[in-house]
Amino acid sequence: MNELLLFTILVLFHCTLGQQDFLNSRNELSALFDLRSSLGIRSTDWPIKYNPCKQWRGIQCRNGRVTGINISGFKRTRVGRLNPSFSVESLANCTLLETFNASGFSLPGSIPDLFGYKLGFLTVLDLRSTSVTGPIPASLGNLTRLNALYLGSNDLAGSLPVALGQLMQLSVLDLSRNSFTGPVPSEFGLLRNLSSLDLSSNYFSGSIPSSFADLTNFSLKGHASGTVFNLSNNQLYGTPACLSENCNSIDLSGNYFQGKVPFSSPGSGSLDMNCLQTVPDQRSLEDCRLFYAEKGLTFDYFGNPESRQQPLPSPAPKERKRWIYILVGLLGGVGFITILVLVIVVVLRKFSNTITNERGSADVGRVPDGDSPPLPKDPTSVSSPRESFTYEQLLGLTSEFSERNLIKHGHSGDLYQGFLEGGIPIVVKRINLHSLKHYSYMIELEFLSKYSHARFVPLLGHCLENENQKLLVYKYMPNRDLAESLYRVTKFEDDGLQSLDWITRLKIAAGAAEGLSYLHHECNPPLVHRDVQASSILLDDKFEVRLGSLSGVRVQEGDMHQSVLTRFMRKSQ
Repeated sequence: MNELLLFTILVLFHCTLGQQDFLNSRNELSALFDLRSSLGIRSTDWPIKYNPCKQWRGIQCRNGRVTGINISGFKRTRVGRLNPSFSVESLANCTLLETFNASGFSLPGSIPDLFGYKLGFLTVLDLRSTSVTGPIPASLGNLTRLNALYLGSNDLAGSLPVALGQLMQLSVLDLSRNSFTGPVPSEFGLLRNLSSLDLSSNYFSGSIPSSFADLTNFSLKGHASGTVFNLSNNQLYGTPACLSENCNSIDLSGNYFQGKVPFSSPGSGSLDMNCLQTVPDQRSLEDCRLFYAEKGLTFDYFGNPESRQQPLPSPAPKERKRWIYILVGLLGGVGFITILVLVIVVVLRKFSNTITNERGSADVGRVPDGDSPPLPKDPTSVSSPRESFTYEQLLGLTSEFSERNLIKHGHSGDLYQGFLEGGIPIVVKRINLHSLKHYSYMIELEFLSKYSHARFVPLLGHCLENENQKLLVYKYMPNRDLAESLYRVTKFEDDGLQSLDWITRLKIAAGAAEGLSYLHHECNPPLVHRDVQASSILLDDKFEVRLGSLSGVRVQEGDMHQSVLTRFMRKSQ
């Protein structure tokens, strides 16, 4: 009813103003609202009360129908970031869609078949850097109008479907920086309109199909400058003779091609790091020999028969190899047990000597509540292996510490979300220098430079160059802290709150205990956290615990003299 009412209002608005680009398809309007919800598009990009064809960013319409959707560079809402997925089923109702661009927008999951079965008018499909996984669906071969397909920089795998050879209108194909395997389909040689092909940085094997000879002769006309075909950094082999002089415009570097190249200069292309004759910057003889031996293929030894080494020794009979394996396993087991006993003896002696030395030294009493480890006179002299950021860098990464990037106000400073290059999220703590705890950041830096554990919040860097601005950079924790994750506001529960399941609660409790146990039993002298609360237990995307608020860590009070066996058994090893 709400959608019908909204649609009626928009129709009246269209009739009043006589707009020509008003969306007049109820199915497409409903599809856009579903897409807005499933992808977590922010209201600043797609405002719900306005005309999608006119006020929604990235939406293109023609004659009242949606023809283009561009969400490249968009950011999800907070709810959308909690569980992102490739949920675009509603696109099936946009039957006249011609372009879909989601490059740089995270869409974890496999490419839906609906692109090939429902969107027959699609001409451009851009899914670069969207975290898509799995194989390419063969249904994409139905997109006979498609002229540009961008799938680079993802986690796609498997072999390429031969159905892609049916895309006769295709002019640009980018499948680079994935994990594709198997041979390059010979059907690609039928793509006579192809002017740009990028298959680099995958695991393709085999030789280049002979059909590529006609493809390169046809497609490279008018492209005398610039590399238009890129097959670099794969495991292709054989002789690239089928490409003739057109190798000048093709990047074949980082493969295992052998033989003579029928031209003198690689031109704008590249033949580096292969096994070719009379071409500089090739792989080593041993590297090439081992590769061709593993494939069971013949290697030409760079055209020099004298370089041929002795053939690899023939494998021993199965019975003999079986006895060798048994003997190696037996001796290995005995050796392992012997080494384990020696290690235990050495460790026990070490702990015994340590305790003896401790008892001979002065007793370590309780550190007063207000005391803290001595601070360095110069904050910039804190020994830390982390990266040093400039203030200008952090200003740009956090949108100049805008309110939109503010996460919360902390005791010692405000926390802002930022993004490194590549969209990697970070948290920047802006130290409040007027706070009573403003020196705590120096204590935390000093502590993290001495102690390291997987249960501590990862410190990525700092900015201490400015006297009036002190900043620390941490890894972003998607599930924030325990205080926010224990109960979540949701529309699916009767009372509006969703509680963490008991398995996750147990996981969090065990993780927090592991971090505290490290401080209590594995640090010398033993340490205590002193600020264990729900807000200091941070949670990553898998609800793994990372302890925060480490500026309050102090030496543990009481007797540190424990038995050798007790201290040894508390070691995680």
